[in-house]
Parts: sequence; structure tokens; C-alpha cells
Amino acid sequence: MSTLRKFIVLIVALLLAAFGIGLQIVASIGLAPFDAFNQAIANAFTLRVGDVVSIMQIMFVGFQIIVLRKDTTWKLFLQVLVGALLGQFINLVLADVFLGQVVLESYFMRVLFLVVGSLWTPIFIGSIMILDLVTMPVESFAMIVSKKTNKLFGQVRQYVDIVFLILALIIPLISKDPFTIREGTIISALTFGPLLNLYMPIIEKYFIKFCNRKNKITK
Repeated sequence: MSTLRKFIVLIVALLLAAFGIGLQIVASIGLAPFDAFNQAIANAFTLRVGDVVSIMQIMFVGFQIIVLRKDTTWKLFLQVLVGALLGQFINLVLADVFLGQVVLESYFMRVLFLVVGSLWTPIFIGSIMILDLVTMPVESFAMIVSKKTNKLFGQVRQYVDIVFLILALIIPLISKDPFTIREGTIISALTFGPLLNLYMPIIEKYFIKFCNRKNKITK
């Protein structure tokens, strides 16, 4: 797959991942720790949640630069583009164009939106990872810290989630806003990793077939 085609797939995957995150936000029954933190900040300061996502993603690029120092490469700055786009795509999804007018009255519909979003999002996060063009900033930061400290990536990523979980619980206590940590948080935590492991081999096979088909056409 050419670099240009990879960038096109990356942008489409980011938009579709943002749609899945938007479904979970609209459900309003809890989010994954990082998303819950972003929503809590957005509620507390009356900001668009996508703007908070963009800021936090770019901040994690900065954290990586601090850790890496002279080992920083130009590829790291692609994460700024990815982080900014993801946040703004979430804003687009939550605007009037897509989900802005959706009001879920029943708990059943809230659960349905959450489940669909939880099933949907890992497909496109997995696609971004398979592209191997750029890594999401939070995951990349956890990977760098794991290498520097000789700890497992999963362990470091879990520590990051714990920090965001605690902050997502503290912020609503101060701002008096609704909690963004609820039953949906448990669903997201239990399903995201396993679904990513399930989807990625399938996505990889599809990408290989897609590339081979293109190569045959161009021969």
C-alpha cells in the first residue's frame, strides 16, 4: 500500500473511530478512563469534548519529547496531526450533522448505543495500528515509558488508565457535573482489548488482499 493510500485510510479510520466514540458519549452511561477524563474536563469548563481530546493527545506528544529528548524523530510529529484530527472529528460527529440532535430517552437505547460504539471503535483503531504509519499518542507514550522502565507495555498502559480513572472521578466532585465513570466504563474496559485482538488479524488479512489486488491491476 502506497504512503498516500495509507494516509487516506488513516483519515477515514480516524473519522469512523470518532463516530464510535461519539456513540459512546451520546449513550451517557460511562466511558473508558481516558474518554471519561476528557468528557469530565469538557463538562467542567464548558468546552467541546473533541477540543479536549485534541489538546490531551498533543500534550502526550509533548510528554514523549520530554522523555525521548535527543532521540525524538520526525515521525513523532505525525501524532500531532492524528491527535488533532481525532478530536475535531469527534466534534464533527457530535455536532448537528450527525449525533447532535440524538436524545436517548430509554436505558435500553443508551446500552445499545454504547455496545455498538464499543464494537465499532476497535475496528478502526486496529486499522490505524495495522497501517503502521503512526501510533496514537497515549499508546506511544506508554510504549516509550515501558521501554525506559523495563516494564510491560500493558502494565504501563494500565497505570495511565488508573490515573485518568481517578481524575475522572475527582473532577465531577469539584465541578458538580454528572459522573462520566459508570457501568459503560466497565463494558469498555472489558471489551476493547479482546476485540482489538480479535479484529486485527482479520483487518491485516483484508489489507494484504487489498494490496495484492491493487498490485495485480497495476501489472
